Amino acid sequence: MLNHHNFPATILENYYDIIKELITALLYINGLKTTGEGAHIETIDFLKIHKEFSEHELIILQELRIKRHGSQYYGKIPPPEFLTQNEAIFKEVINKLKSILSPKI
Repeated sequence: MLNHHNFPATILENYYDIIKELITALLYINGLKTTGEGAHIETIDFLKIHKEFSEHELIILQELRIKRHGSQYYGKIPPPEFLTQNEAIFKEVINKLKSILSPKI
């Protein structure tokens, strides 16, 4: 298991990629696709139409996106505390997405 303090960028990027791909699958099932500048923002914003996701979760997901962008493109190391404080939310969002997708696949 990766340690939040030793590998925060890797863990953060993995959570982001999992969540983004699940949302992308949901978009495709609904006949939608996001492309171009702002696509990652729109991908997360798509969840606003699903009552399962709280405003707080969407804010945390946008923060995750911003921190992943800084890590991926600028080498910024995300604070391990962000992962520690929000890991339960990431896991809950992943479970909600899987629950929404499961009957549609």
